[in-house]
Amino acid sequence: MKLTILRIAKAFPKLSLALSIVLFIAVEAIFSACTNHECLGFEDSSFDLWFPYKSLDSIYFANTSNKMDTIIIGSIYKTEPYQTYKECESTISISSLSSPTRSKLYIHYSKQKGYNSLSVQLQSTTFNFSAVADNGLTANKSMNGIIYYTQSKPSLTLNGKTFADVQTFEIDSTFLGLRDIRKIWLAKNQGIVAFEKRTNELWVKQ
Repeated sequence: MKLTILRIAKAFPKLSLALSIVLFIAVEAIFSACTNHECLGFEDSSFDLWFPYKSLDSIYFANTSNKMDTIIIGSIYKTEPYQTYKECESTISISSLSSPTRSKLYIHYSKQKGYNSLSVQLQSTTFNFSAVADNGLTANKSMNGIIYYTQSKPSLTLNGKTFADVQTFEIDSTFLGLRDIRKIWLAKNQGIVAFEKRTNELWVKQ
């Protein structure tokens, strides 16, 4: 067998070179796929601008009847630097403390090469986003078939409270279903500053 390969190599030197190149590329590809590479931990200044939460932060909301609701930030998990032979992925998860008398908040942001995904869950309603930038968030209108109405304003007053750099995200009533939150307001350097329930009850950050 070895003699046969050697005879072919001598008879067809160009073919031998081509085979060597193909073999080198194949070996290099296998080696690269199996070699660990360094992945950075989660860092995103734009995300921090729109969700500046810290563990044990208390966010107070009031409705027009002066009833109060409090969201207390519990755990915040961020990906630390690590090694992998796969594509790098960095994530952050923010969870509120669980309580039957308080609203539930869960935020998860995943960053991969060429693809980002952010979900903001308030009570049983999840708002999905495909991008986070300093100038705002981009709603993922194709996610779960939900259509969002979006609006950005440099300043907005809700129930006597004024907020700067505000974005509004509203679920189309056709897709509201059993979701209990139909609209949220996000403000830069503040996070969620208001939400409106399916009953049109408005709750504003105090």
